[in-house]
Amino acid sequence: MYLRLLSTVSANPPLPTAIVFGVGDGIGSSTVTKFVSKGYNVIGVRRTPNSLTELQNTLDDADFEGQFYPMDSIDARKEEDVEAVFTRANDLPGPLECVVHNIGANITFPITETTSRKFSKCWEMACFSGFLVGREAARHMKIDPALPPPHPRSILFTGATASVRGSANFAAFAVAKSGLRALSQSLARELGPKQQIHGEQGRAATQERRRRSGDAGAATHVDEFEHTAASFVRTCVRAHTCV
Repeated sequence: MYLRLLSTVSANPPLPTAIVFGVGDGIGSSTVTKFVSKGYNVIGVRRTPNSLTELQNTLDDADFEGQFYPMDSIDARKEEDVEAVFTRANDLPGPLECVVHNIGANITFPITETTSRKFSKCWEMACFSGFLVGREAARHMKIDPALPPPHPRSILFTGATASVRGSANFAAFAVAKSGLRALSQSLARELGPKQQIHGEQGRAATQERRRRSGDAGAATHVDEFEHTAASFVRTCVRAHTCV
């Protein structure tokens, strides 16, 4: 019903918006590319300055309907930086339909060599930033009772084996990722029934984990990056089209 209403109001409704935090060279870049190719306007976020130019040039050269809006020098551990990203999303014409938190911090140290600084930094990057991103996403995706029902919206987090199991030398990372998993579950159970916002943490395999296990095949880890990115985009696109 809502889709038919949109078609009568405007032949060309604005493209939906997605935000991807943690646009590195693996899952993040793959996720951005897939969203843009599916007709999303995508804000890509990274902490490293001047680090998104190559991806922007690649997407500018491609014949995609969606557009890429890079935001680098953004530290997702800082409230004001995260708020600035969502303010930018408000400037885009389409509704915010998907937010992806893909910020890592995979460090490995024996517990006797894990300093309090290393532990707290890992937690801030992988878990606290997830709280800030998830909270702002919930605020900006909140249903307005005065408007027609929105398309389903999704808040997605990149997980890892450490999300569900601690391993030797991974104390800091396991604590951070398991905390992020609990956060995603809490968001899903709170926002799903009340706001119809889907929350989920997907598991990702990384090149580093394969290197430690003696299997660092480039093709394999690239395939896994692509698979994780595709699952994020598929979740949002399926929700968008099944209204």
